[in-house]
Amino acid sequence: MKAKVLTNVLWIAGLFFLGAVKLEAIERKVHRFSGKLIQIVAQGQESYIEYEDSTSLRLRKVFCDADTMKTLFSYSGKEEGHFVEGKATQLTPTSEIWVCLGKPNVMKRFSVGVPTKVEPNSKFVAGQVVEASGETGRIVYMTQGRRNYLTVAPSIAQDFQSRLEKMEIVEIKGNFTYDRVKRYYVGE
Repeated sequence: MKAKVLTNVLWIAGLFFLGAVKLEAIERKVHRFSGKLIQIVAQGQESYIEYEDSTSLRLRKVFCDADTMKTLFSYSGKEEGHFVEGKATQLTPTSEIWVCLGKPNVMKRFSVGVPTKVEPNSKFVAGQVVEASGETGRIVYMTQGRRNYLTVAPSIAQDFQSRLEKMEIVEIKGNFTYDRVKRYYVGE
C-alpha cells in the first residue's frame, strides 16, 4: 500500500514539475541562399529554383509559389553566368525542404574596376542594383558578391524599382556626392 501511495505522489510531483518547466518550441530556420543558377522550373505546385550553392558547391532546390515564379519567367536557362540570391525557410522545423521567403533575385555577376581619379568628398559606386525603394530612396547594390547600401533621389530609386519588377538587370556606376541639404547622394 505504501508503495502505491508513494508511486502516486511521485507521479503527481512529476506532472507538477513538467507543468512548471517551459518547453521551447522548435522554430523553423531562415537562411540567405546564393549561388550559380542552374534552372528554374515553374510547373504548378512543383515550381522550384535549382542552384549550385556557393559555399558547399552542391546542387540545392528552393521551392517557390506560382506567383513568385511568374516574376522569374524571363530567365530562359540557356544563358550563362546567372546567379540567384534570396531568403528561404524550412517547410517544417525538421525538414530538409526549403521554401522561398519573398522574391529571389536573379542577376549576372560582373567585375567592376575602380577609377584612378576620385574627387574628394565623393564616392565611386558601381554594381548591380538588387533592391530599391521609391519611398525612401534607398537602394541595395552588389559588387563582386558583396551587398552595399546607398540612398539616392527617390525618383531614381523609383525608376530602379520599376525596372527590377520587370526583371531587368539594373546597373549603377559613377561618382556620387552626398548632399547635406537633400540628405541623399547625387550623381555627378
